[in-house]
Amino acid sequence: MGLTLEHGRDLLALGSVERRRRHPSAALAAWRRAAAVFEKCAALPWLTQADVELDRLGHRTGAAASGTASGVARLLTPTEHRVAALVADGATNREVAAQMFLALKTVESTLTRVYRKVGVRSRSELARLVHTAPGAAPGAAPDGSARAVRNA
Repeated sequence: MGLTLEHGRDLLALGSVERRRRHPSAALAAWRRAAAVFEKCAALPWLTQADVELDRLGHRTGAAASGTASGVARLLTPTEHRVAALVADGATNREVAAQMFLALKTVESTLTRVYRKVGVRSRSELARLVHTAPGAAPGAAPDGSARAVRNA
């Protein structure tokens, strides 16, 4: 996996060079290949970086790009998944903070990370994505277990 990961990092750097050279199609190709390598290696921080670069070129990435939620649980931490599930069920940031015993700012920053990781730009897109997960249960943990969020 070590050399494969290095190959992905090289592709990520190549994409940046091509973007600076004003060759967006070459940058796009490099970043897509890098994302595929990082996904294969389960290198989520690097995959997120490739997704950010692709998003800068206007190419939607993450789980929302394919219109499925199969990758959502894989991309998100348990806390991010719970925040996403509560927001998808219509809770406000303040309600999420109260239910999860978190500061409002923590919920806001967590939700921002969720949006970036799964490639959505609004609460409605997030709700659509979360509710398309096979067997998705509101407030369920990403592994499908019954570890639901405690209600206040």
